[in-house]
Amino acid sequence: MNSQQIDSLSKSAGDVNEDFHQLLALFAQVEENEVEAFHTRRFNKIIKTLKSRFKVALYLLLLYLTPAIPDADSQDQFKTWFIVWNNSIILAMQNFEHVVESLVVTP
Repeated sequence: MNSQQIDSLSKSAGDVNEDFHQLLALFAQVEENEVEAFHTRRFNKIIKTLKSRFKVALYLLLLYLTPAIPDADSQDQFKTWFIVWNNSIILAMQNFEHVVESLVVTP
């Protein structure tokens, strides 16, 4: 793992936290302005960013962290857990996108 990858991984948790804060702020704006002011573009941009962040972090962890686990059974359990976690994140993001799209009011 090179220093750029380590730096990327170390910053990813803070970046994800910031993305979630942006989502909360958008929800607050929607609540204040009623649904008529709702635009999906900003929500979708944040979700796309989150997907990318999770994908990169998962890749780095599987590529570099998993082989460092000495026990092969533990490696397999770790890989399985990450696959389940990744699938859950993907499903949550897809569900969120569907909810965002359902909030669009067409005139």
